[in-house]
Amino acid sequence: ATGVALWEASFVLAEWLARQKGGLWDSDLPSLLPRRCRLRDWTKASVVELGAGLGLPSIVASHHGATVVATDGDSTVLRLLKTNVERNLPKAARGAKKLLRASQLLWGDSDAITKLGLKGRPDVVLAADVVYASSSEELSTKLIDTMLNLSGPNTLLIMSNIMRFPHGHKQGEEGFFDACAKRFDICSLPRHVLHSDFQRSGVGGCSVRLLWRKGKGGATPTEAGTAFQKTSKKVKVKKRKSPKASARTLEVASPSPGDRVLAPKPRKSKQRARLERGQVLAENNLEEIVPKPKKRKKAKKHVSNAMGEDIGQTKRKQRQSSGSDDLASAKSMPPRQKNAKRRKRNA
Repeated sequence: ATGVALWEASFVLAEWLARQKGGLWDSDLPSLLPRRCRLRDWTKASVVELGAGLGLPSIVASHHGATVVATDGDSTVLRLLKTNVERNLPKAARGAKKLLRASQLLWGDSDAITKLGLKGRPDVVLAADVVYASSSEELSTKLIDTMLNLSGPNTLLIMSNIMRFPHGHKQGEEGFFDACAKRFDICSLPRHVLHSDFQRSGVGGCSVRLLWRKGKGGATPTEAGTAFQKTSKKVKVKKRKSPKASARTLEVASPSPGDRVLAPKPRKSKQRARLERGQVLAENNLEEIVPKPKKRKKAKKHVSNAMGEDIGQTKRKQRQSSGSDDLASAKSMPPRQKNAKRRKRNA
């Protein structure tokens, strides 16, 4: 039996639950999690753990105040689980109503709620490392059936799993969650909120997935997208730019009544925007501050001498001619005289 040892996925899930004392309404949870599945108070919650093994996540949830049933199908593991549960009962449960108990549950049982003694479907279902390559397809199907029997529209399933094979491997855990995606919406917790020793990605890393039922309680984004594609119709649209172009057919999707459609905002003209701005200023007794226009630099005036020549132009010519004379004289000078003249000019 695999339930006689504490597996890494069970530790990661229990450690994360231990930090959720205020309920499952925390910034750690992704924004995709619907409000109907968020838990504000553990004391009003009922929790079931599948394949509990030693039951560490169940013990943590019971110490938050939730009523927890830790389940396992193996009789040998169940005896150890009951012993562990009795030794780790929360203080509020000793001598009073028990918040934590162990019970046997075989996956695929259609009457799971009655056999566990529950009044209704639980608020949270926990499962740690219940998906592995050695399990047969029949066992995986029974697990999904049990998840469906236990979960209602407001039930949140939290599953932690160690990745033992790379992405795309035929024995990987992705096949199981692909099958779950047909009936559940799935999102993963960010890795930085998990225990620091298990934040790595790839083989050996741990992932915590959140699952909730599709359908009831409002259409999910995935369902809204599929419904949007199914109700598509053809509309003829004519090109305005080229009059010779023939009409072309476009696929335009018609949204269902519950879908949100974002329409483009109409563009405002400058005149209309100016009028609206003036109306707002007038209502609030404000004056519009208009920035002063920048002054343009005046062009320089050309000054001419008595001969009618431009003084600036004549000076430029003189500098150019003097520079060429200096260059010619510098070529004919000896090196000592050149250096002396350069030092004098620099001084």
